[in-house]
Amino acid sequence: MRRWRMDAHVRGKAWRQAARNTARSPSHAATSPKIRTIQKILVPLDGSDIAQGVIPDVVAIARTFDAEVLLLSVIEQQPNAWGADSADWRLARAVVRAGLDDVVRRLDTVGIHAQPALSDGRASEQILRFAEECGADLIAMCSHGRGGITDFNLSGTVSKVLRRAGCSVLVARAHTPGALPPATKYDHVLAPVDCSMQSKWAVHVAAAIAQKNSAELVLGTVVARPEVLGDAEAHAEARPLVNSLIELNRRVAARHLLRLTKEVAGERLTVRTLVIDGEHVGRAIDRLAESENCSLIVLAAHGRVPDTDWPFGSVPNLLLEHSSRSVLVLQDLARNGMTRRANSPARSVTGLPSGWT
Repeated sequence: MRRWRMDAHVRGKAWRQAARNTARSPSHAATSPKIRTIQKILVPLDGSDIAQGVIPDVVAIARTFDAEVLLLSVIEQQPNAWGADSADWRLARAVVRAGLDDVVRRLDTVGIHAQPALSDGRASEQILRFAEECGADLIAMCSHGRGGITDFNLSGTVSKVLRRAGCSVLVARAHTPGALPPATKYDHVLAPVDCSMQSKWAVHVAAAIAQKNSAELVLGTVVARPEVLGDAEAHAEARPLVNSLIELNRRVAARHLLRLTKEVAGERLTVRTLVIDGEHVGRAIDRLAESENCSLIVLAAHGRVPDTDWPFGSVPNLLLEHSSRSVLVLQDLARNGMTRRANSPARSVTGLPSGWT
């Protein structure tokens, strides 16, 4: 994988002055009304230590945007023949609620206020329903939960939620359960850039997260080799054109990354830019995150490819399922329709839908 590095560690005094002349203020990325932010985070938990592996990412993002955190546990076991008032049923709910309250206390110790909620039914259906009724901006989940870490990259519940979520999503890769402190340390945040307006929005969100967590922001563009149809003769004929197009894309990407750096750079944010070659964009981004030791990947659900009926483009979909890093995919609400919020049932004064406990 070949790399071209530009403006490595933007620290120079002259550059800082130029950046201040053209860039927004350091906190602009998180506060500008033009940048959609994350105001309400839904965190489904199933009572397992593994599922709580997403909590560090939730803390980091909630702190960045001063977001409200909603913790949801779904009891899939149905009431027995004696009804929901049986002792076993009440005990099951009490155990789950105690687990939620413990997470609430842990979050409170680091300054994050969270609200707990319980529901009964199928987990994926209830998570989606809750997200809809609460108007969640982000659903944050661990890749696996109570069922343990399996050969499948995502648990069944997480897969179902991702396919139907109408908002942004975050998936943290599950690890062997252990001590899970309610805080995280982001050293590097990666924002893949494909020169689209959607990726520009994602860069501003990533910049806000990196700045708040004192992390370096890495902006990376993958220049893929254009596909050529036909046999070896056709490939040989197209080679000069392909090479010219690759060089053009490299120059365009370098200019675009420079402009983005000027927009988000500030006294408390270091930005580094990379242009890399890769046969497969998704795999190249994942390798870049690994090599740069990036704790979080932030990207838009769709980029230069025209919108489709699929919730995510191929690159975000691959990263959500396969990356070993936490992946935040920002959904363009304008694409899904803002009526999702307008048509939602009335919310209670606590922010939870009426009827939820």
